[in-house]
Amino acid sequence: MKEYDPESGTYQNMEVDPETKEIRYGELNPNEDKIVYKFKQIKQWHLFSKWWFWVICAVVVIVPWAVVLGIHLVSSEEVKEKEQKVEKLQMEVESLENQVDSLKADENAGTTAMGFQNDSIAYTTITEAEQDGHRIKIYGVYSGIPELYVCDSTEIDTNNKKIVFAARAADFGADEGRSIIADFVFKGEVRATGSRKKEGFCAIIDSNIILGAGRETEFLNRAKVDSGFFFRHIPLVINKTPIPSDITKKELRRALCSYKDEIVYIEGFDKMTITDFANLLADFGVTTAIYMVGSEGGKGFCRDREGQLHEWGDWTKKDNYKNVTYLIWKKK
Repeated sequence: MKEYDPESGTYQNMEVDPETKEIRYGELNPNEDKIVYKFKQIKQWHLFSKWWFWVICAVVVIVPWAVVLGIHLVSSEEVKEKEQKVEKLQMEVESLENQVDSLKADENAGTTAMGFQNDSIAYTTITEAEQDGHRIKIYGVYSGIPELYVCDSTEIDTNNKKIVFAARAADFGADEGRSIIADFVFKGEVRATGSRKKEGFCAIIDSNIILGAGRETEFLNRAKVDSGFFFRHIPLVINKTPIPSDITKKELRRALCSYKDEIVYIEGFDKMTITDFANLLADFGVTTAIYMVGSEGGKGFCRDREGQLHEWGDWTKKDNYKNVTYLIWKKK
């Protein structure tokens, strides 16, 4: 140990024990006449010997990794969820593609069997259902072009195989010329005007059918301008709501309907009032419907997928009136 320096109160060149790493220093004993050197050992302070040092280290090192790991796990779950959604969509697309392929295969088979060759396939499907205790028949046309057809002093030709569906459309009057009742447009040409309480309408524009009700409608003008078709009849269902009628006679009833985003033709097996028929259609799920010619005079026919002819109405009675109108679907 070096000599004590009374001016600075410290020892010159304090020593550190190379083995114990302790600092040695001396103290002045005031009770003695001479300076006596005493030595005290002081442990050197080590940061790594403190518990809180290791806690801080743990926090500094572990917490960031924990945050990174948490973000990774969350991201992994999101990626996994998105991958599952994509996989589900891919399965649904594959299922739809298989269904389309199956339908195409069936159509090709039908084409060969029916010998249509260069002509496009078009046919009518016929299904039956029961609603409110009454049986009904639903006709749906596949791949046909809708138009209006006007018979001039003759019946519609059921042998015309280009027509896959035909049903009486507008009413005609009791006058000698059998004029058409209410607004009627044929290929843009106005054949009749007026409503006569028949506020329901069917417009055919660019081969699309629009059903609705109203004395004023833009579709009447569009049919005129775009060489379309238009006729009116009694409204039965509008926006899923049945429309009551003051006609109380019970007859076989028929209607042109919007049902499950398709246009279908529905007829009942039982005689009923127009109001009862409207209620039945609404309960069945029809969104919009207008009346078509009913009873035995409402003649019509269709062809199914096999080309077989189906008729309704009284075809034994031969009419020879002018301006008898039909709604038809024909092959392309």
